[in-house]
Amino acid sequence: DILQKIADNEMDRFIVSNFVYFPPNFEAMFARRLISSLSVSLDSVHEATNDRWRGQTARVIKNIRWVLGLKKKHSVRTEIGLNAVVSRKTVYELDDLVQFALDVGLNRLNFQLVYLPEAHKHYDELSIRPGSPEAQHLLKMYDKLAGMGEHFRVSGKALFEVSRRFVQGQTMSLVNCFFQKSPHYLAIDGSGDVRLCPCACKDAAPIGNIKEARLRDFLTDFVLEEDIVCEQFSVNCLGIWESAHPSTFDLRLA
Repeated sequence: DILQKIADNEMDRFIVSNFVYFPPNFEAMFARRLISSLSVSLDSVHEATNDRWRGQTARVIKNIRWVLGLKKKHSVRTEIGLNAVVSRKTVYELDDLVQFALDVGLNRLNFQLVYLPEAHKHYDELSIRPGSPEAQHLLKMYDKLAGMGEHFRVSGKALFEVSRRFVQGQTMSLVNCFFQKSPHYLAIDGSGDVRLCPCACKDAAPIGNIKEARLRDFLTDFVLEEDIVCEQFSVNCLGIWESAHPSTFDLRLA
């Protein structure tokens, strides 16, 4: 019902899934084209690596093939992509992950670099340091992917550059990351209040309430009166924005 209401308002329905559990009516929803884009979280196709952090790798891969079969069966154009968290544990297995995506016919790849503060207990184990062999391998991987645009859409390179600045201790602010000519991302809470940012700006005043007016009605004439500068954003925020709307970036070093 939620997806249908979103579709009725002519909004995209982007879902990120672990590809382990699906609702009983998933195929029916898929066939009705209620899902615009579907992404699976998979860091490696090697079970020993992926099972430690995600689990059930074999089941996830089986379900990826199943969903791709549904896409063909029902002739839908839903984009099906892969989200991978890149760390020291997975960076040298990216080649195999990309080959898997190519072999099964995924449409999109999104790489999100792990960023942890040095005090974090897993910092040495997971963080890719600038200038390290792992960092050089990752940049070479991006160069390789740049020539594979006919197979799938790739995002994440700018995110790596930003993450490198974080590790170097540079302070940044992110300006209107969600906004270009109109809002791209919204947060709707249980009371029906709508806010522009689902992440660090969650405490901002609501721009409307879906229990009082249709979302389309109060967004149509919405005007951003002043820049919203966020200094509390995380690398996760950047991954979300870059993967969908690279043109909304306006990064400023403090």
